[in-house]
Amino acid sequence: MALRGNLRDFTVTQLLNLINLASKTGTLIVDGSSEQAYISFREGKLAYARIGKDDGSLASVLYKANKINVNQYKAIADRAGQMTDKELGLLLINAGYVSQDDILINLQGYFTDLIRKLFTWVEGVFRFENDILPPEDRINVRLDLENIIIEGSRQLRELEQLQDEI
Repeated sequence: MALRGNLRDFTVTQLLNLINLASKTGTLIVDGSSEQAYISFREGKLAYARIGKDDGSLASVLYKANKINVNQYKAIADRAGQMTDKELGLLLINAGYVSQDDILINLQGYFTDLIRKLFTWVEGVFRFENDILPPEDRINVRLDLENIIIEGSRQLRELEQLQDEI
């Protein structure tokens, strides 16, 4: 089933519900007014997300979450070179900097925040590509969409109410 259209006709909430209910695997590509989003799914579950120029690398996510400090971040950037996020994750776990739970929890939070940002997009076009899978060099998660959809819808309603009051 080809899934493509305009956000004016089909909201992000509707898209995520459809992907969730149909247990789709692939990547939703959304071209917004100023940024492009790539949201990957496996069997209807959120696996990976990236918006705009932010590469969403593991080192970047852990630094933003204050799990590693600026010196560690710079050292990782210098040494990691062509290392994948999976390799970097193992290195950080074995060195005792972070735990596996630290990595997964922070990636889940980061991806969830990106989806919340996507809920605010009302302009743009989208397409779902079945043959584009989550990047193999990145750590994928498996997040149920139900709570993300409910929370995102609630935040969007609050934002709309706030805009009406202003």
